[in-house]
Amino acid sequence: MMSPLQAHPTRSTLRRSGHLAVFALLAALLPPPLFAKVVVFWQADFPTVASQPVERIALTGALDGLDPQFADLASLKGAATLSGADLLILPYGSAVPTDAWPSIVQYLRGGGNLLILGGQPLRVPVTSVNGRFVASRPQGSYSRVLDFHHTY
Repeated sequence: MMSPLQAHPTRSTLRRSGHLAVFALLAALLPPPLFAKVVVFWQADFPTVASQPVERIALTGALDGLDPQFADLASLKGAATLSGADLLILPYGSAVPTDAWPSIVQYLRGGGNLLILGGQPLRVPVTSVNGRFVASRPQGSYSRVLDFHHTY
């Protein structure tokens, strides 16, 4: 047989149960920040422009716990790589991977986030030509697409 206390829970017990239910619902609906999808553009022989090169081990250490996905140029050009990504990191200073530019713009216009390490953001277009990366002259055309304005 139930005691009177078990048959009629107190208001504080109901409040605690309600709070637990709200926390459980929020935990289910909101992904914790440790599960953010981070994509790092990483391409062998891609030039770092107007900045110091960053080693992959340094990036891996800085992003510890986030399980970053390192994507080469071919991967970055595909829509699936940036699908659902919370952050795209371009670690090559001023260099812009022009071959992947359409995918990058689509990702950013869809609400994606961009972190550029070093240099002047999106200032020097770099294109793959016959298996080599060729840097063009500095320009503002790529940054202006995203409404970045350089001042000196």
